[in-house]
Amino acid sequence: MISTQALDNFCLFFEQLAPSDIAHFDQIYANQAHFKDPFHDVDQLVDIQRIFTHMFSIAPDAKFIIQQRFCHEQNAMIIWQMNLTLGQRSISIAGTSHLVFNDQGRVIWHRDYWDTGEELFSKLPLIGQPTRWLMRQFSSLRES
Repeated sequence: MISTQALDNFCLFFEQLAPSDIAHFDQIYANQAHFKDPFHDVDQLVDIQRIFTHMFSIAPDAKFIIQQRFCHEQNAMIIWQMNLTLGQRSISIAGTSHLVFNDQGRVIWHRDYWDTGEELFSKLPLIGQPTRWLMRQFSSLRES
């Protein structure tokens, strides 16, 4: 069973995350941690570090806001918002993460859930309008 301290440490780390902190991911992730989001599926700490290095290379101002957190035994869920700038466009992405901690309080499983269509693609120039149109086509509530 994890203490809420491990979850608190994780949330504080991510709310203050800066590019220089990526070198310290070993403080919150196990070496064999699994990370999955809509674009990645990796099983090594070094690969998780590469993902966040890339994120900061395209969005240097990315910031996470943890809105809610829940934990039960070694599992935790967090509800978050990531604010970033892509080009000249400010974007806010809402998502959740399922975390599993080991007995040392390090993350061994991190699965992000967020809607790439609604939260990202529909907000981008060029592909935004076709993405929104496509989303409306699949909606059962669309106007006939």
